[in-house]
Amino acid sequence: MTRPRQPPSEFLAQVLTCRGTPDDLPYTDEAVWIIRQHLLDAVQDFPSLTLKVQKYTHTDGTTVPLLMADGTLPMYYQGVKYNIPVSLWLPERYPNVAPIMYVVPTPDMIIKPRHAFVDASGVVSSAYLRNWSQPHSTLMIMCNDVSIQFEQDPPLFSKPPGWVPPGPTQSHQQSSQRPMQQPPRAQSPANQQAEQHHHTFQAENPMIRTHTPPPGPSGQGPVNYAPANIWGGAMAAHQAAAAGGSHTSNPNPTPSTSSYPSPPPPSTQAFGHQQHQQQQQQQPQQQQSDPSAAVISAAFRKAALAALTKRLQTSVAAGTSAAGSELDSLFNIQAQLTQRGEEVQRGVAALQREREALEAGVLHMAGKTVALDRWLADNEAKIPEGEVDPDTAIVAADPLCQQALECQAEDMAIEDTLYALERALTDGHLPADTYLKQVRSLCRKQFFVRALGMKVATRQHKHATPSSQGSRPSPYAPPPDRGVHMTQGDSWANTGILSNPLAAQRS
Repeated sequence: MTRPRQPPSEFLAQVLTCRGTPDDLPYTDEAVWIIRQHLLDAVQDFPSLTLKVQKYTHTDGTTVPLLMADGTLPMYYQGVKYNIPVSLWLPERYPNVAPIMYVVPTPDMIIKPRHAFVDASGVVSSAYLRNWSQPHSTLMIMCNDVSIQFEQDPPLFSKPPGWVPPGPTQSHQQSSQRPMQQPPRAQSPANQQAEQHHHTFQAENPMIRTHTPPPGPSGQGPVNYAPANIWGGAMAAHQAAAAGGSHTSNPNPTPSTSSYPSPPPPSTQAFGHQQHQQQQQQQPQQQQSDPSAAVISAAFRKAALAALTKRLQTSVAAGTSAAGSELDSLFNIQAQLTQRGEEVQRGVAALQREREALEAGVLHMAGKTVALDRWLADNEAKIPEGEVDPDTAIVAADPLCQQALECQAEDMAIEDTLYALERALTDGHLPADTYLKQVRSLCRKQFFVRALGMKVATRQHKHATPSSQGSRPSPYAPPPDRGVHMTQGDSWANTGILSNPLAAQRS
């Protein structure tokens, strides 16, 4: 099957988007991105998990390729870290249904009988898995919860020497004693993968530990003890403390009625003793182990609180950092939006002002158009047939304007004459003495014409400006909407041309 040889994100992108092959994953398109995020979060928090695609066989015999996370979950006992091998499968309807989790013991380990939430086949049914709900439940939180539950009730202990798997009769008897426990699955994928975990789990988990057996009860000599697992002894003492020193609440089954050996207590007894002797030996031992049970319980609580505090601090720090980065990004976006909003408001205001100016211009031009149409209607009938006399085509608004018009026309005529004389002299058609004589005469006449024009302009300006006391303009001032107003002064200067056009050409 497919084994990722690239980062988890690339592996998930490859297998989740693959379509049209026999090994297509059965997940819906809506669940693909949720599955990807859940697996990436779980692998980030538990790097020992490896993502794979494996064939999963259901209880009805159907086989389907599913995504799985294979590896170990850490647990702490008395300050020592141990790794529990697990395999985590995502069923077809995930995340609407809970994942399937197995504890995969190595060949030298067995699952603890009558475990609180791990059955004989290794299926994990913790409270978090039983109460799985979408979208609140995630793989990362589930793995953390199961790891903490394993610290309180370890699911594995070492296999005693000479241990033989139970037969169907013993399994039936055990199931009759535990009606709420699920029966073992004969074809569990977890049992098929036990051999795969053996070497890795032995290298990472020094869980099989032996100790010197204490002397037997009633002054007997040393009894033949099986190698004791630290989990079995701890859990036996923990159960004795939880039962309040009463052994009847959790009796040890005899070999004839139990399919699995019970976890050995701190002072283990030999396998094959009768139930009566076991009870007699365990009664004083449990009374002596009460202080140890309290110490172990305190150690459990301390280790669980320390691990949970560390994980919560890491999660809070990561969440705070991510939230801070997101807030900074949102603040930057807010500042950009505010700046762009101000620019848009300024642009809208400018467009509004321009629109108002254009509307005012349209109204002004419409008024001028009406005035021109009225003037044309009044004056077109006055034009006689044939050529139009230029002197009668322009009508001054008042006597001052008429006088200014005459001065301006005479001034411009003299200018044209001077220009023509200049050209004639340049071309050699006019002698110099004649040119000077004519220029002297024309310039003298132009001087008086311009002097008169300046006086007329001063008089026009005086009548156009109201007095300081707010009196009306003079009746001699030209009306604003009637006639043609002439400005006096140098005609060439008024038109933006030098007085001597030849000088301008030479320059």
